[in-house]
Amino acid sequence: LDSTLRSLRPSGSTNMSAAIEQATAMLPSRGESRRIIMLFTDGAPNNPSKMEAAANRAKAYGIEIGVIGTHDAAWHFLDRIASPDVGRVVAQGGAIGEGFTEMADRLLLGPGC
Repeated sequence: LDSTLRSLRPSGSTNMSAAIEQATAMLPSRGESRRIIMLFTDGAPNNPSKMEAAANRAKAYGIEIGVIGTHDAAWHFLDRIASPDVGRVVAQGGAIGEGFTEMADRLLLGPGC
């Protein structure tokens, strides 16, 4: 995972609403399993209102949203997107892998672990 993430290079714009809509459509109907969308982002979507609407629709379907963001992300916006029980993680200094590890620990062990 780390080598793949290091090889990625940002380009283009950020259509977060399309990503949330696609993830929502791909997740199976609510059963016994927990459904979570993990969003890694700088928090600057092309259309913030459309993104927030897509996130709210996903949450209305029982899907939780976790956010892993860069240190300079638009946290005032992303805090409205993240589900309270999953929350957000700040990937400090480009430590993307550590951000994913921290979020995985939170999901497996619970908040504050």
